[in-house]
Amino acid sequence: MLKEAINRLADLAREGKKIAIVPGIDDPRKVYVDEGGQLKHVEIPPPPRNHTVGSLQDLIEYASRLADDKVGLDMATPVIWHNGNRVCLVIDDRDRRDVVTFPLTTSVEFDAIEAAPHKPLTQPQLIRLLRFKLGADAALIDKFRRLDWRHSTEGRVEVRHGKESLGKEILAKVEGVDELPEEIVVEIPLYEQQGEREEYEIRLGIEIDTVNQQFGVAAMPGALRAAVDSHQDTIHSRLVRDLHTKKDIPIYYGSP
Repeated sequence: MLKEAINRLADLAREGKKIAIVPGIDDPRKVYVDEGGQLKHVEIPPPPRNHTVGSLQDLIEYASRLADDKVGLDMATPVIWHNGNRVCLVIDDRDRRDVVTFPLTTSVEFDAIEAAPHKPLTQPQLIRLLRFKLGADAALIDKFRRLDWRHSTEGRVEVRHGKESLGKEILAKVEGVDELPEEIVVEIPLYEQQGEREEYEIRLGIEIDTVNQQFGVAAMPGALRAAVDSHQDTIHSRLVRDLHTKKDIPIYYGSP
């Protein structure tokens, strides 16, 4: 109806006729078009739903109510999509205009691990990462505190007939490195949202740069992806469990 009204207004403008839009006083969803002194009523449809809920359970309850009240929603065909960024209830899969979203924001711990490989860490930076962001065990952190960095320089002179060379060799050594593991395991939540703080074990590799007195830290290949996939399996199971009686709501892993 609104589309037809807009087209009609465009036609009148092209014809050079004087028109005016008069807002409804009693109901903001209604407007009147003044066409040469004749008022015509035009219904304004409500904007598409774009709700955001604070927990997965809230989305499940909304979907459940939707399935029980299809007549009131003009026989909508709801569907649920979920991925590592959000869980999305599309209220009507026919037009996909109205949605209810439960966003998934990665945790501080997850972000710290994801960012770690992009920048070498000094000893104090590594200790702060393990202590304040990843909540590592105090005994493990203490091993990194006790490291003793040492540098020495050895020189050599080589003289031959018609040739002379002078060179120096820098020797870097760190005491206490034998006590350090090449891999550590930390337990972190993947997301910040209520009900999604389940912790997962993530294996981290530790590499020591003795010359520059720095550390490289990175999650072992596939560790973060495996944790995200595991949590998505958990979300899918919870959706299926709580909506098992609502056979008309399909659940998919992906994006709408």
